[in-house]
Amino acid sequence: TVALLVLAIPFFGFVAGIPDDRVVPSSNPSRAATDKIRANFDTREADALQVSMPTVDVETDQAAVDAFARRLVTIDGVSRIDAATGYYLVVDDEVVALPANQTSRRLVGQRPTGALVTVTPSVEPISPEGERLVHAVRATDAPFPFAVAGPSAQLVDSKRAVIDRLPIAI
Repeated sequence: TVALLVLAIPFFGFVAGIPDDRVVPSSNPSRAATDKIRANFDTREADALQVSMPTVDVETDQAAVDAFARRLVTIDGVSRIDAATGYYLVVDDEVVALPANQTSRRLVGQRPTGALVTVTPSVEPISPEGERLVHAVRATDAPFPFAVAGPSAQLVDSKRAVIDRLPIAI
């Protein structure tokens, strides 16, 4: 028993996660470019969360999408929201909505329903702050069902899957 406990000591500090670009050697051109973006820009464009709203009709649900986007942009760790109803950001503690190209935020296909909201974070996606952002977005009230995807959401869901199955593995 003592020997097994000694062997288990490294796992007491186990932190579940997923790899990102930092697993690639820093000499790699794509890693070098990503490091420069990370160091010089406040937003994480490539690491945005995608919020899928499959039942939304952009024509009739504009007010609901607008209200949802305005709630999302006030979450700590959000830099910008891109939706069919506009681009949303906070400037001097005020939510500002700029016009958007609505066709790029609609579900493609036969039915005219479905929309996408992109949440561009101002925090590192593969971090505790990125995880808090996912939980906050998922907890945001909306009058329609929605699902959240992206690197931070994948991290949260992967950790939950590992933790849920850990007792079986043990």
